[in-house]
Amino acid sequence: MFKCTPRLIGASILCVLTVCATPAFAAQIEPTTYNGLPAYRLSNGQTEAVVVPKIGRIMRYGKIGGDNLLWNAAERNWKPGDWKNYGGEKEWLAPKSSWLEFHGNDEWPPDPVLDGTPYDVREIAPGVLEMRSQVSPGAGVQITRTLSFAPSGDFVIKITARKLSGAPMRIGLWSIAQIVPGEAVFLPVSPTSVYKSGYLSLVKTSKVASSWSDMLRVAPDAHTECRIGVDSDVASIVSILHNVAFRIAADKVRGQYPDGAETAGCPVEFYVKNDPAQYYCELEMLGPLIHAKVGSCWSMTIHWSVHDISQHTSNLSEMARTLLKDFPQ
Repeated sequence: MFKCTPRLIGASILCVLTVCATPAFAAQIEPTTYNGLPAYRLSNGQTEAVVVPKIGRIMRYGKIGGDNLLWNAAERNWKPGDWKNYGGEKEWLAPKSSWLEFHGNDEWPPDPVLDGTPYDVREIAPGVLEMRSQVSPGAGVQITRTLSFAPSGDFVIKITARKLSGAPMRIGLWSIAQIVPGEAVFLPVSPTSVYKSGYLSLVKTSKVASSWSDMLRVAPDAHTECRIGVDSDVASIVSILHNVAFRIAADKVRGQYPDGAETAGCPVEFYVKNDPAQYYCELEMLGPLIHAKVGSCWSMTIHWSVHDISQHTSNLSEMARTLLKDFPQ
């Protein structure tokens, strides 16, 4: 049985088709403002996420009353043509080496429509918010993010792309969370990695603080640029910031991932912006490449979670190892 429920989002009343049943779990969604812009706050009573549709980004994530784990740019006057890097989480199309084909910019800046114009927003079910981009005229792709909280407490981002126009192309999804730099970031390593030391260095200054057969640790440094990727069997990454661990994870599916060698692309990448005036890190999750043509639709689902680090936790690396391997539900 279905019913049509009117829901007020912004200035519009939307008729949402929902199943007439009590959901297993539903987060609270409420309108708010963020840095003076209209926004929506999703919360499960313990953690919260704040979405700002006008800039198409998730700008806050963390414990209620706690620090924002996402980096936000300081206020500035953007010049015409500038890439407006507000911070938070954003969506790009991969691989970067194909951007000239996708939207006519060779290497930089990113797609000005998918990352630069407002997203439409609506509540499609109790506790479920949908953000939808405009259609990129270059790639002919539209991106939708469906945001909710799982019963486990994870914040869930389902990213769906639809190819609506244009020539066929080999393309993938790329979710980038800009975070406040912490003490360490841990990435999984494949036991059969084709790369020496288990990772792909994407800039020559990249440094790894320590490594094991199944995991490596990077210590972010405001003065040293770092970009690495891993051809890991699992798609997960953990950042340690003060007294919490921030994990991003996804269910890795079979396929060719962007960057790196054939059959050994990277589902997970990590980047350090080495600018003391604008210092942040990026936790990046990539989907497999597909041959998209008009009518193609593909997606990936990402889980965010926050985990307390007790003062009695004596071995951070073991905690990180557990989080990297334990896929969220």
